[in-house]
This record gives sequence, structure tokens and C-alpha cells, in this order.
Amino acid sequence: MAVSTFECIFSEQMMKLFGAKKAQAAILAGKHKNVAFAEFVNLPSPYKHADKNRPNVDEYVARIAEMRRNPVRMLQEAAQTLISHNSLILKSEVRLELADKLLGQLYPVFILYVRELAKSNSSLPESKERAAELIACIDVIEQLAMCYKHVFKQDFSIKPRQYKKQQQRLYTCGFRVLELIRIGQRFRAWRYQKLPHSEWQDCNQIFFSLVLHNDVTEQHQLLGNIGAYVRSAQGDTAHMRRSSVQKLYMSIQFNGILDLTAWPLRLFNMSTAYLETYSHDIKIEADDHQALKPGWLITFIGNSMPPLFQRYEKMPIPAIRINYVELFKRLMHDHEELAKMRFLDSDDAGKLSKPLTELNDADQQPFIELMLLALQKRERKEKRHAVFEQEHLRVYFGFNNVQRLLRDYFYANSNQKKQATSQKFEDALAGSSSALASDFSNSQSSAWKTENFSSGGMLLTTESTNFTQPIQVGQLVSVVVQTEEDAHPKKKRRSRQIEAKKETALPIIGYVCRLGHQNEKLIEVAIVRLTNFVEHATIKADNKELFEDIKVILHKDFDNKWKVIIPSEIEMVSGFPCHLVRANGDEIRLRLGDLWLNKSEFSVFSASSPDLMANG
Repeated sequence: MAVSTFECIFSEQMMKLFGAKKAQAAILAGKHKNVAFAEFVNLPSPYKHADKNRPNVDEYVARIAEMRRNPVRMLQEAAQTLISHNSLILKSEVRLELADKLLGQLYPVFILYVRELAKSNSSLPESKERAAELIACIDVIEQLAMCYKHVFKQDFSIKPRQYKKQQQRLYTCGFRVLELIRIGQRFRAWRYQKLPHSEWQDCNQIFFSLVLHNDVTEQHQLLGNIGAYVRSAQGDTAHMRRSSVQKLYMSIQFNGILDLTAWPLRLFNMSTAYLETYSHDIKIEADDHQALKPGWLITFIGNSMPPLFQRYEKMPIPAIRINYVELFKRLMHDHEELAKMRFLDSDDAGKLSKPLTELNDADQQPFIELMLLALQKRERKEKRHAVFEQEHLRVYFGFNNVQRLLRDYFYANSNQKKQATSQKFEDALAGSSSALASDFSNSQSSAWKTENFSSGGMLLTTESTNFTQPIQVGQLVSVVVQTEEDAHPKKKRRSRQIEAKKETALPIIGYVCRLGHQNEKLIEVAIVRLTNFVEHATIKADNKELFEDIKVILHKDFDNKWKVIIPSEIEMVSGFPCHLVRANGDEIRLRLGDLWLNKSEFSVFSASSPDLMANG
């Protein structure tokens, strides 16, 4: 029976899970406080009696299994079957039988799509077929979880004796709900979507309800490895496919903190690998009602988002704190070792954490920096401004496109007409997220729009189509604000000699920090701005035999410090001396300083040169 209020304290046995003293036994639930347990958001109340003549479970499952040659149709039909059953008044045994048998049929379909997704570097562009597959997976996963939530709610009791009567079934249902939430979280991340508020609340309901009975550590069989770390092709053993409610819960919490919408797809599995390998570095403790120190998080039973880096006034109870100090220290150690290896041009993998050694060298530092950034409290410093009158934008993705744009910008402003007209076709494409459009309306909807901006970045939106250009997290990007004349030139006869136009403002340079789907069609691209001043340049080695000339980007950051953006395929180290040829042809001596930013597509070094200082 579901419980709506709770007016007792947790047992001393339960509190051992958090290493708390006897005096703290009332911390989690609170004494004489109304606390709702086993209450789920958006869970439909069964209101219809089942038709006596309806097919039995095996008949439903057999009918769905016949559709395996059309996986999307199979998933959709299963979701419809579950929707109808979730509104019926049924015995718990019948619900579990249906959910378990359908999962047996559907999980191989999930695996099929996961393997396909693992081969891609980006979910954008997202074809209609890919969108239909992912949406069908997410929908049926939600309905499967509802089946288990119904049973959990029906069987749950705060009274220990009543709980023990259904302990095994309650634990299994709670475990399965969390596993399905984690699988759904991963499928949503592949669409650059976050877990909905309702799923966060239900996740916390399951965990805190089981914590009430100190029943979160029992090992249980996983359905498979989706959302888990697969160590090798032969590593899918029974032992590796076991987990617990507590481990699943913590995995979901940290996936939310890391925000996989800000990650390249190829690193999704590596974040899971790091967290699973060092899960012993993460501890759960009772809330002490004190201000949180760095390396701590807090969450509570009604929380509808990932754990918080700081508490707020009158925070609901029960609540727990999550201590990840040791995990953060391990990440910092890896960051320092990578910096040493890069500076000394050495390869001592034995000093790195095991998961890091499975990554390509080029991905190791970006991975560690993503982890460290996500696990620190961040506050927006710049004021964000909404945009009501849309400007006409041209958006260029990728280092080569940005470097060419800066070159042509300089030539246009220097009246060098020949070079200024070299990128007409690319300019036309940059005004839209899609290379092709079937009609005028599609062309208009795929135009780039500014949602909001600040001095530190901007948020762009566009409509996703089958022809949307590839976009990846970590890509270098440039945004050009067009004038009305540039965007809609008047029809007039032009001479063969095209006059170069003067640009009125420098292109905005940054990188893609996050992607997201606002709805089924609209995508958003969040950009971190890098610079106030920027120009194209070339690096030449003192010794011509070392390497050929390298096209780079010279820029001055918001603190008026000079930096150089270099393609990631070019291996450079701090302290490297070279010649820099600026856009105007001036050649200066330059030494690369510290590595300031490292992304999969480019690296940013600080630049040291008396000539740069003299020129301001």
C-alpha cells in the first residue's frame, strides 16, 4: 500500500549506511514531518477493470515479437500495449510478467541501436529515421518503468514487517526502475536531451523509500550493459552485469552533474568507466545541515534535478550529502600527470588512472577537463540578454572554415578584392544550418537565430533537418552578424568586377560547449566566446625541417592576454620557439606558453612575444 505521510524516525541500523551517530538518527526523515514515500510523478492511477476476454500476457508478447523485422514499429506497439495496461487495475504479478517478458523482447533492440550510435561522432544531423528510433526507445522505456512503479507503489509500506513480506519484489522493482531511468538517460543524451524533472523526482522517490529500510546495497542482475562500462569485448560476464540500487542511483546522479549534452559522443562511455572504476571514492552521508564544502553535493527526496553544489534555505527533508572529494583529487592528479607528460614529451601511462589509458592521447586531456569543469560549482558572471529582433547570422563550424573566414575578413577590409570573393558559396551556406532545403519555408526555418547572449557567449537555435550540417561539442565556431543589405541584397545589375565589402565588426569566435533538442525539430547550440580581437596567422619553425607552415589563429582574450589557437592534429608543447606571421605580413618571434584550453579539434596556448606586447 502506498504511503503519503511519515511521522517516525529512521532506524539506527539504516543510519549505519551513512556512518551517522545515534543522535543523527532523525536527520534523514525528520521527526514529526510529513514525508511522501512511493509517490511518483505522472504515474496514471489505474481506473479500468481488465476485460475478461482480453489476450493473456504471452499472446501480447508473441504479437509484438512478430514485428522484430520492423524494430521501430515493434517499440511503438509495445509502448501502446503498456499504456493501455498502465491504466488497468491489475494484480502485481500480471504487471511484472508483462514488463519482464516485454523487456526480454525489447532489450536486444535497444542494444542494436546503441551499437549503431557508438559508431558516430555526433548526433547532429539527426535523420528522421534516427529520431524515430530514439523517440520510440525513450517512450517504451518510460512505459516499462511505469509498470514497475505501479507494483512498487502498491506493495510499499513504511512498516518494517509489512515491507519484509514483499522485500524481494520491492527491491527488484526499485532496481529495475532505476536501471530503466539510466538507460533512458543515455538515450536522451544521444539526442542531446536532459532527463525530465519527473524522472529525477521518481529516481529520488525510489532511493529514499528503500533507504528507509536500509535496503539499497544488495547486488542484482542488470538487463545488460547499456549505461554501464564495458571493459572489453569479452567482458560481458555475469559478475560485471550486476549492480545495486545505490550504485545505479549514484550513476544517474553523476550523469546529471556531468551533463552529457556538453560531451562528445565518443566520451560518453569513458565518463561511466571513470565513475565505476572509482566508485569507492564516492561516499553517501547524512545531511548535517551545514554549508557544503568543495567536493560535496546535496540532494533530497523531492529534488527534480541533479544534486546541488549548495543548499538553499528551508531545503526539504530527508536529504543526503554526496562526498566526492577523493574522486576530485584523483582527477586533479591525472590532470597534473598529463601536463607533465606533455611538457616532457614522455609517455608514462603507468602514472595515469586505468580508464584514461584506454583513451586516445588526443582525448585524454579534454576528458579530464570536462570532468573537472562539471564537478565544480559554477556561477554565471555575465548578464544574459534576450533577443527580440532577430539578426541575420552566418555561422561557420570547424577550425579550417573559421581560419578561412578570418583570412577573407582581413582581405575584405584591406581592399584586396581577389581574395575577398573566395568564399561566396560557403558564405551562402553559413546563413542556414542546412546545406539543402526542399522549399522556401524549410530554408527560413533552418536559418540561425539568436535566443540570448552575454559577453561570455551566446545561444543559437535552428530547425533540424535531414540536411543539417554536422555539429559537434568542442568544435571551433565563428558567428558573423550580417547587415540587412548583406542578408537580402537588392537585385541590380552587377559589373564583372565585384567590389569587396567592408565588414563592420569582427566575427565572434568561440567553441560549441553544449547541444540540445528543445523539441522534436528545434535544436540549440550553446557557444562559449573566446576573444575580443582575432586574426588569422601562420606559424613557421626556426628549423624548416621540423614542420611545414601551420595555419593558426591569433587572438587577444578578455583579459587582454595574447593566445594562439592551433589545430589539435599539430603536436605542440609549452616553451616551443617559432616565428609568427601575422595577417598584415609582419613576422615576429614568439614562444608558446601554457596550454590554456584543449579540445578535440583545437588547442589554445598562451603566447609570449615582446613584439605583441609592443603592439598592444
